[in-house]
Amino acid sequence: MTFLAASTFPPSVKMLIPHMGAGDNYRGVWFNGGIPPAEGRAAWHLLPIAAGVVPPQTTVDVIGYDEKLAALMEDFYVEALSHPTLDTWWTSRITLAPDHQAMAKAGLAILFSDGWQDYFLWPMQRVYRDFAPHAGSRARLIIGPWSHASNDGVLPYTYQEFAVLWCDRFLKGVNNGVDKLPKVLIYVQGPNQWRFEKDWPIPDARATRLYMHSVKSGTSSSANDGTLSVAAPTTGDAPATQAYIPAATATSGNGGAQPSGDQSAQETFASLTWTTAPLSSPTEVTGPIIVNFWASADATDTDFVVQITDVSSNETGTTSTDVTRAWLRGSHRTSDSNPTPLVPGTPYLFSIEVWPTSYVFQPGHRIRLAIYGQDVPGRIPDANPAVRTFYQDAAHPSYVELPVIGTATLP
Repeated sequence: MTFLAASTFPPSVKMLIPHMGAGDNYRGVWFNGGIPPAEGRAAWHLLPIAAGVVPPQTTVDVIGYDEKLAALMEDFYVEALSHPTLDTWWTSRITLAPDHQAMAKAGLAILFSDGWQDYFLWPMQRVYRDFAPHAGSRARLIIGPWSHASNDGVLPYTYQEFAVLWCDRFLKGVNNGVDKLPKVLIYVQGPNQWRFEKDWPIPDARATRLYMHSVKSGTSSSANDGTLSVAAPTTGDAPATQAYIPAATATSGNGGAQPSGDQSAQETFASLTWTTAPLSSPTEVTGPIIVNFWASADATDTDFVVQITDVSSNETGTTSTDVTRAWLRGSHRTSDSNPTPLVPGTPYLFSIEVWPTSYVFQPGHRIRLAIYGQDVPGRIPDANPAVRTFYQDAAHPSYVELPVIGTATLP
C-alpha cells in the first residue's frame, strides 16, 4: 500500500520508510511463480485493503465490524483467485519496475527494510533494485534476521535511530551523514553479524554454479539422491524422474519464506534432491540465488517448489535445515501475463530466482537442492498428477547459481 500510494506522487510526500512491504503483490505475495496461495496464507494480506473500505471501529458502531471485515476479506480472496494471471486487475493494484524507477526520478528518498524470514523479502528487495540505480544517495536497504513485524537488534544504530536519522536528513535537511553510509546493511546468518555493503545485490559476489548430477550422494533417502558439483555434466548423465501425486499433508514447509525444523522427512517423502560433498571451509552465500533446470512432464502444467537447505551430520543423525526457497508453475515459465501450457514430453529450460539470503554454510556441512511438486499447506496444490523428468546431461545442463562471498571453493 505504501508504494501504491507513493506512485501517485502526492506533493507532500518527500520520503518513505517502508518496513516489510511489497510493490509487486502479484509475484511477491499472492501468486509466487504463478502458484495461488491457500486462504489462511493470504487472508491477513487483505487486511489493509479491507480496512480501507469497511468503516473503522468507533465507540458508537462496533457491532458487526469484525464480521463485515471477515466477509470482505473472504470476498476479496475469492476475487483475487479469479485473476490467476498478471492482468489489469492486478496492475491497477500493485506497483512494478517503471513505477519504482519513476519514484526515484521524482526525488523520493526511501529507507527500505525487511527480514530474511519475512514473506515480503523478495518483493521488497526487488523494489530497492528497481529504485536505487536512479536514486543516488536517497536509497538505503536494511535486511535483518527477522520474521514479519520485527526490527530489533540493528547495529550500529537501532532501527528507530536509523529511521529518525533518515527523517531528519530528508524532511528537515539535517546533514547528519546517514546518506553517506554504505547503501546496504545486512545481517549475516551463521556468524550472526551486521555488515555494511556497497549495494544490493553485492557487487563482488562470485556467481558460482553447482551442476546437478545423477551420481548418488549417499546422504538422502529421496527418490534420486543426486549430487551437486562444480563439474560440468557429461553426455551420459541419466535424468531423474519424479511422480507427483497431490497430497493433503505438508510436503514442503509452510508456504512461507523459511519453514522451521528438519526437512529430511519431507525430502524423503516428496522431493528429488541433489547434495554437495562436505564443504572444506566456511562458505558465505549472500544475494539472490538462481536455479536453472531442464525438465519435462507428461501433463500440460505442473508446479515446481525449489528449496536450498544446509545439511549437517553428527552421531545422532543428519539434519536438513531450510535456508531459502522459491516457486514456479510450469506454464508461467516465460510470462505471468500470458501463461503457455507445456507440451507433454517436451523438455523446457525453467529458471527460478530463489528468495535471497545471507547465510554461512559451515565446514563439513553440505548444500542441498530439493525440488517438490507442491508447497502445502501454504499454497493450493496442483490437483493433477504428473510424472516429471529432470535432465542433467551435457545437452541439458541444470544447475544452482550461488552468490558466493569471499574465496571459499565449492566441491
